Amino acid sequence: MRAVKTSINSSSQVSTPVVNKEFHFYGSPIKIPIEASIQWPNHDISTLKLLQVIHKHGERSPMSWTPNDPYHDIKYWPEGLGELTAKGKYQMYKIGQFIRNEYKTYFGDNISPRDVYARSAASSRSSESCSALLAGAFPPTQQQWQWDVGNDTQLAHVWQPIAIETFLPEKDDLVCNEARHCKAVNDETTRIYSQSVVKEFEAKYKDLYDKLTKGVGSKIDDIWSAFDLYDTLSAELDNNYFWDKTWTKNEETDFVKQLYYSALNGQKWDYDSPIIKQLRTGGLVNETNGNFQKVVDNKNTKKIYIYSTYGAHVSALMQALNVFDDVIPPNGATLLFELHTKDKSSDYFVRIFYLNSGSPQPGTPVPLIFKDCNNQTDCKLEKYFQSNQHLLFKESQFDTLCKN
Repeated sequence: MRAVKTSINSSSQVSTPVVNKEFHFYGSPIKIPIEASIQWPNHDISTLKLLQVIHKHGERSPMSWTPNDPYHDIKYWPEGLGELTAKGKYQMYKIGQFIRNEYKTYFGDNISPRDVYARSAASSRSSESCSALLAGAFPPTQQQWQWDVGNDTQLAHVWQPIAIETFLPEKDDLVCNEARHCKAVNDETTRIYSQSVVKEFEAKYKDLYDKLTKGVGSKIDDIWSAFDLYDTLSAELDNNYFWDKTWTKNEETDFVKQLYYSALNGQKWDYDSPIIKQLRTGGLVNETNGNFQKVVDNKNTKKIYIYSTYGAHVSALMQALNVFDDVIPPNGATLLFELHTKDKSSDYFVRIFYLNSGSPQPGTPVPLIFKDCNNQTDCKLEKYFQSNQHLLFKESQFDTLCKN
């Protein structure tokens, strides 16, 4: 996925999202249930053997501004550009609480920090999101994990440090990021955006782009510039920052709704190629496959693996696994990969649940259908491995596959 630029000027067409899905902005907050057993009553974890969590960071401030942006001032964004907001921290903490509440019988009462593996992209918003999720999921409820040895630190009774791994330099991370230089990806991206279907889409929205160009003071003339503007405006709307001197609230809201389709198509086209899917998601798929295999080989030492990443990476992964729901992953979007066995046997199968604001019941994860596994929600592990085999590569093969 093309990284969001620091300046706005910097195959097949996507279908319009189905009408029964509630429209939401890019950063719409996820509603988290107070009591998991009420919100997810039919969730069976009696045969669960491993949980893996892959999530987008929480709400963040804009990545860039256009010249006429009335909120082009850091006073409106004390966190800094592209950083996790207070709402984003709260959001991720509540998701952590949800995970702990829903999986409490799986985790047990004596779960140790050593039972948890966490890895994050190196950005502040990703690592802080992971930290907040961990704080909500794994408070030190047992005395042995409470570190108030001086009897003067209340924090020690509600929070414990849990290690988070990362990879530097971030641009070379193949697990939680997708920005490593790759000529093959760049060539495919150029080919995709040269297609007539893209040009026709941009022509269809030319009037909108021209109108926005006059308002924002920067040229909006293609999918990418529209995507960046959508990203900025939706982040501002999430914080009730409207361009009152430029548009009415209804006008601005309508502009963002129209820009959404440029952003959605862009996120689809960014990965509309087998080689792009492989080289941008294969590292993460290989990692999660390896964790499942550890369970099969009786070599696993963790209860949960957590990967904190970006919305583009979550979208790319869902597209690569053929479970994408044609909705841009909102802030805090969380994939729950479960490995189960049937009837206490060694017959392993995978389920994936998706916690996002587009769920039929807000706050309730929805099961994803494996299109490559006979449209089932339970996919035998062997079949699951077979369905994503084409995505895998060794790190030593990356430059060769990329034709760098």
